[in-house]
Amino acid sequence: MSNSSKTPIWLYLIIAALLGFNIFQWYNNSQLKSANEAKESELYEMEKVSAELESDVEAAMASLEELRSDNAAANELIESQKIELQTQKKKINNLIYKSRELNKAKDEIAALNASVSGYIAEINRLKEENVQLVAANTTLTREKEVLTVDLEKEKELSTSLNKEKVMLSQQKEELGKQKEKLDAQVDMASAIKLNSLTVEGRQNKGEDSKGQSRTKKLDFLRTCIQTETNLVVPSGKQEIYIRLIDAQGTTVTRNDGATGGIIVNKISGEQLRYTFKGNIDYQNNDHEECFDWEPDFRLKKGEYIVEAYHRDFRIGKGTFKLK
Repeated sequence: MSNSSKTPIWLYLIIAALLGFNIFQWYNNSQLKSANEAKESELYEMEKVSAELESDVEAAMASLEELRSDNAAANELIESQKIELQTQKKKINNLIYKSRELNKAKDEIAALNASVSGYIAEINRLKEENVQLVAANTTLTREKEVLTVDLEKEKELSTSLNKEKVMLSQQKEELGKQKEKLDAQVDMASAIKLNSLTVEGRQNKGEDSKGQSRTKKLDFLRTCIQTETNLVVPSGKQEIYIRLIDAQGTTVTRNDGATGGIIVNKISGEQLRYTFKGNIDYQNNDHEECFDWEPDFRLKKGEYIVEAYHRDFRIGKGTFKLK
């Protein structure tokens, strides 16, 4: 064999390289094909799960809408559950397309369907309760109509009785007013009347005392009354209440509370604080009596008012001045 008939070695090398390249291409294409098939399978599964989700949500929405009625509570629940369905749908779609957790998405779809069944059961329960309430309200309405008729009859009778009662009450009130007026007149008539009421400051001088109008020197105040004859007043011990009122309009009382108290003016109904009270032996004739009251503080200068009360009626009023 001559050298010209031999195949060059570089030709074999080229053929081997081409063969290797073809094998590589075949293997690479095979891997790409497998990857594409896997992606296509995954995409198909994702679309299948998404379509299932869409179908279930639409069916659930339709089922909820069919349950609408005039029951406000049920309708409110339907609206809230529709919003919840949209929220769950968005969450599951994220699991499908973003997280690619198809198994978890399927579990969530199953849970969603179970929740929808629970919603429907609850809404049906509310509707049934509403039916029962409507029936009960119908019965109550009928009973109310019967009661209304009976009540109207009772009202007519009550109106008639009330008119008579009002008339009797007015008559009783009028008699009461007349009695109160007569009682007041009797009470007022049975109060002692005064001819005079005076107050004088006094200063102790040994066993005696003398008149004193200066506040820094006086030791006590002497209040004297002169009664007149009143045969209506029961004879015997009678209490006379004395109010001493300073220039500021304040009733003067001892700081230690040893004297003084509250009386109620029968004419005005006003509660009045008095300075002290004294007793007289009244025998239905003219009578003079004096009461000494010793303050436990220095009295203020100025013009004072003195008032005398018997049986809660004011029977005398006067003034005196301290310097």
